[in-house]
Amino acid sequence: MKIDFTINEYALVWYILFQSDVNDNICNFKEKLWKIYKEQYKNTYKDRVDILIENKDFIPDNDILYNLFFENKDYQKELKNVEKYRIELLKEWDKNSKITTAFYKNIVRKKINNYTIYVVCKESNIIDCSVKNTIVIGIDSKENKFIDYLLKINMAIILTNTKKYDNKEDETLRLAIIELAVMNEYASNLRNKSCFISGSTKLYDLKIKLYPYWLMYIGISQDKLIDRMKTDNIVFDLGEYPYNKDLRKMNIEEFINFCVKNKKNFIK
Repeated sequence: MKIDFTINEYALVWYILFQSDVNDNICNFKEKLWKIYKEQYKNTYKDRVDILIENKDFIPDNDILYNLFFENKDYQKELKNVEKYRIELLKEWDKNSKITTAFYKNIVRKKINNYTIYVVCKESNIIDCSVKNTIVIGIDSKENKFIDYLLKINMAIILTNTKKYDNKEDETLRLAIIELAVMNEYASNLRNKSCFISGSTKLYDLKIKLYPYWLMYIGISQDKLIDRMKTDNIVFDLGEYPYNKDLRKMNIEEFINFCVKNKKNFIK
């Protein structure tokens, strides 16, 4: 999986227009545009999905607001700030790239499409994963905060690259396993400490029931299960869970499907 951090100026302008204000000068400019071009402003709202899907090929039906922004001196200053911010994000991503690569290779084990991450103003305070293979990010890039968003980014990637179930019970099972993968396993590696109490409280009990099978899936050997249980402070009776070596051969989607098919046998 390749991740490309990039700036798309149409996307940048759109998120400035419709998200939190960047600074007072930009805010005043937006208010001025609203008063003069109210209808165009309203109509521009529909451009978001097309911008993210079409990328460099996007041509707006009406480009007046975009062009006015492109010519604005305050916007040009902000564009330079966003480029510096893009470099900051890229450095943080690269800092954790070995752990992320190992996560997809050893835990996910499923081919994931390349992703484009559009960088917008950090003041937007947004992470938008609503368009396939595309993420929009404008967040605090400080290391501790960035890890939280790194988890959200990879949650979104795994969610959109695994089959969604119509049955509510099966879908909850899928969400629990993805949380085990990202918010627990991946997070533990990023933070260098066990994170098996993190994630949604609504999924916690289900994840505890899945935990023995999860350890088999990620390849914890039978003689190391007790050590791992101690690390995560989660206790279960080894005698109730026959060790299944075949789980280690699955990818995450196959493991989810296995759990869905066998849920009556081990989720009570």
